[in-house]
Amino acid sequence: MTITTSYTLDDLEVEIEGNPIPYSPGCQYLSNGEPGYPPDGGYVEDVSVYLTRKDAKTGKIIRLDITEFIGKQMGCIEQALMDAADDEMEAARQDWADRNEDR
Repeated sequence: MTITTSYTLDDLEVEIEGNPIPYSPGCQYLSNGEPGYPPDGGYVEDVSVYLTRKDAKTGKIIRLDITEFIGKQMGCIEQALMDAADDEMEAARQDWADRNEDR
């Protein structure tokens, strides 16, 4: 499922598309005592960035894919997203450990 969000900067519109992978906290043990499954998700795949504006002469909408152009910045954005996902996973692990400390 592709999600699109947009921001307007003066007469330019910046569109960002990506496929979010929902976070699943995992489970250390199943209710029958067998090993559980690891956490998964919490990140965005296939991120694309477009500049969109209306051509003043023709009135046509121009959509320019700038994903490659800002590739280095995208790496930083993706790393920030991954760091956020890691923080979320760690918080979920800690929450689970806190709830199960007395068992």
